[in-house]
Amino acid sequence: MSTAKKFDSGHSPQSYSPKKKPEIIAIAEQMRKRITPEETLIKAVDDQTGIVYRNEMKVVGVRVAYTPDASVDMVKTVRRYIKDGTCDLLERLVTNCNPGSYVAVMTDVKTGIDFTYIIGVVVEDMESLPEALPPGTVTCICPAGHYGKRSRRVDDSAKSALSCFAETGFREASGYVYDKNAQPYHFFDRTGELVTAYEPVKIPENNEERYDSVGWEIVTLPEIKAIGCTGEGMDCMFKLFAVENEIDWEAAGALKLQQYVSFGYQTEEGTTSFMGRQVADFSNTPESLVAVTRPSRLYVRFYQMQVNSDNPSLFYEGAKDELFFNKHPEYEADYSDGFYDLFFSQYEQGGTVLFPIKRKGTRQE
Repeated sequence: MSTAKKFDSGHSPQSYSPKKKPEIIAIAEQMRKRITPEETLIKAVDDQTGIVYRNEMKVVGVRVAYTPDASVDMVKTVRRYIKDGTCDLLERLVTNCNPGSYVAVMTDVKTGIDFTYIIGVVVEDMESLPEALPPGTVTCICPAGHYGKRSRRVDDSAKSALSCFAETGFREASGYVYDKNAQPYHFFDRTGELVTAYEPVKIPENNEERYDSVGWEIVTLPEIKAIGCTGEGMDCMFKLFAVENEIDWEAAGALKLQQYVSFGYQTEEGTTSFMGRQVADFSNTPESLVAVTRPSRLYVRFYQMQVNSDNPSLFYEGAKDELFFNKHPEYEADYSDGFYDLFFSQYEQGGTVLFPIKRKGTRQE
C-alpha cells in the first residue's frame, strides 16, 4: 500500500491571506475606521457611503427656518452660523461632545427646500443648560435608528454629498429608502465645511413605503412668465450657466433668486427646451435672454422630503403612477396646450415637478 506524503506549505492555516482583499471587505474596513462609539456599521455601500445604526443624539442649537424663498442655499445657511461665531459660543456655553464639530438637524421637513434647521452642538444631556443662550436656541433629540452615512469626497460639493441618498444608485445598492419618522443631520467642521451627512433610512416593505418621501397635491397655477435660454435638450441649461453670472437677476425681476424654472414646449420649428427664472413681467428682460409665457392650468405637483439634488428621480421611477395616476383614474396627463412637464429646482438641492393634467372627458380651458 502506498502512502501519501503530507504536503507542507510552511504556513499555518491562520497565516493565509489573499494578495488582494475582496473589494467589499476592504470598503467595510475603511468604513469601520471612521465609525465612532455612537454608531455601528450595518452595510458598506461604497468607500464613502454606508448604512449604520446610530444611537440617540441630543442637540442644542439655534432654530432657523429654511424656505424656497431663501436668498442662499442650505449649506451657506449653516456656514453663516458657524462663521458668525454662534456655534463657537454654544460650544463654550454648553459641553460639546465633539469639540470643533457642529451639527445641523433638519426638522419639520416638508421638502428638501422647505424645513427647519437646528444648528448647534451635540450634548450628553440637557439637564443643566445655562439660562442665557443665543436667541432662538432650542433642544432636539434625534432618535436611534438606521441611517445612510456619507463622508464628503474631496472632489464633490457639499450639496452633492447631502443629496446622494436620493440617487437611484444608492437605493439600488443599499436596498434602503428614506425614513420620514426621523431627521436627517449633517456635521460640519470649524471652517464650515461639510464632513459627514446622515439620513434616516429603512427597508421598504411595499411600494407605499418605497415612496414614503414623496408627496403630491392637485393645484392650479396662474400664468407663468419666465426669462432664460432655449435649446435642444440640455443645451438650454449650458447656455444659461454660461451667461447667468453676468445678469443682475434682481434687477431683471426674478421672483426667487435661488430657483430655476424649466420645461419643454412646442414651437413652429418643433420641440424646444427652456431653463431660466420666473419673473413678474418682462419689462427688464436682458437682451441675452428669451421671454416665455406659460398659460395658467391644472397640475398635479409632486414634491419630495429628501434633499434630492435637483433630480427627483423617484417621480419617474413609478411614484407618479403608484401614488396618483393609478389611484385617480379620473385624471389623465394633458399636453394639449403644447407645454410639457414643469420643473422648479434649486441647484443641487431640491426639485419639484408639476405634471399637466385634466379630468377625463373634459377640455383644458
